[in-house]
Amino acid sequence: MAYKIAFLHISFPAGGAERVSADIAAYVALRGYTSYMFVQRLDRERLLAGDAATLTFLTLPDARFDSQPNAEFIAAELNRLGVDIFILPVNYVEMLFYIREHTRCKIIFSCHNVPLWECFVDMDRRKRETLARRGGWFRWYLLRWPRYALTHSVERRAERRYRKLYETCDAFTVLCDAYREEMCRMLHLDPMNNRVEVMHNFLNPLPADFAPVQPAERLKRVLYVGRLSYVDKRVERLLAIWKEVAQRFPDWELSLVGDGPDEVRLRRIVERERLPRLFFRGYTTDPERYYRDAAILCLTSTFEGWPLVLAEAQRYGVVPVAYDCAGGVHELLAEDGVNGMLVKPFCKRQFVEKLSRLMADDRLRGEMSCNVARKAEGYDREKACQHWLELFDRLMTDRTASTAAL
Repeated sequence: MAYKIAFLHISFPAGGAERVSADIAAYVALRGYTSYMFVQRLDRERLLAGDAATLTFLTLPDARFDSQPNAEFIAAELNRLGVDIFILPVNYVEMLFYIREHTRCKIIFSCHNVPLWECFVDMDRRKRETLARRGGWFRWYLLRWPRYALTHSVERRAERRYRKLYETCDAFTVLCDAYREEMCRMLHLDPMNNRVEVMHNFLNPLPADFAPVQPAERLKRVLYVGRLSYVDKRVERLLAIWKEVAQRFPDWELSLVGDGPDEVRLRRIVERERLPRLFFRGYTTDPERYYRDAAILCLTSTFEGWPLVLAEAQRYGVVPVAYDCAGGVHELLAEDGVNGMLVKPFCKRQFVEKLSRLMADDRLRGEMSCNVARKAEGYDREKACQHWLELFDRLMTDRTASTAAL
């Protein structure tokens, strides 16, 4: 049976979570589903034609994302449109509890990041606010940071929020088995009897005429693809790594594909350090044109969920090198040295060593290019989306049974 589903995002298009929502909508549209997306900010200039065809966008009325007016708007629209399933691939929102009380739709919370990722963001915000005040260095490093480290108050607050989400939603999804285990431990759930489900990300099929570039024909190019943001992506770490390898490999270049709030600061670093052969390529709706003939992709994030850029790179035979900062990264790149290079967080020396080894060894790079392309064949859209369809059917069967019992 075809249902009506709705997603909630702050911005669209944006990152991997938003891309996955749009890809799910495109898949279920082929089966007669109708999909909506509530957004606070919609960038129509960057909207892909396929997304416009499969999604109806509803813009939130209030500038404060998690507000009562937005909650009332969402609940009213869900009821008016007859939406069956509401999916929140965002962080904790107070509005959820109003929506739960004022609609009949089933609610799925889809955790599109590593559990407790909000703690990194929260701590960075607190640090910046404290350091901006008079005596901020003293307050942060000698008072506030030691207290947070000792009491774990930020983590405990986040854990309470996850508990409320789990108790409120009809289903709770995570990106890999490691995150499911972590969530069960954190929420003290029975590992064999809970509502946490693993929903793997996936890649859409390649065009029928796709012809892979052979390893020997690839450019000597290192890629970064993604947002230029500080708290999560920490691209300045990659700049520091490039500073150490660039002089040893004068025939290689580094391309940064993407834009974001940290771009100005990163450009200043490049100018100050006089980093050679480093190019800011800007935002693109077609990152594949960079993947096709690049050799290596680097990711130096503090935290990630199940980064699509690693999977996309593997599919095109681009060898990924990344800090082993989260279960999703480990799942994608394991076995280390076969399906990518995993680096101890956040050891710059080891990153430089592994990246240099790849850049210097054509044979190793060629072998790993073939390995990663084979591994990417397992990121199957059909299998992943069938899992979503099964979840939708199960939730709607439960709703029908509950209604009949009344």
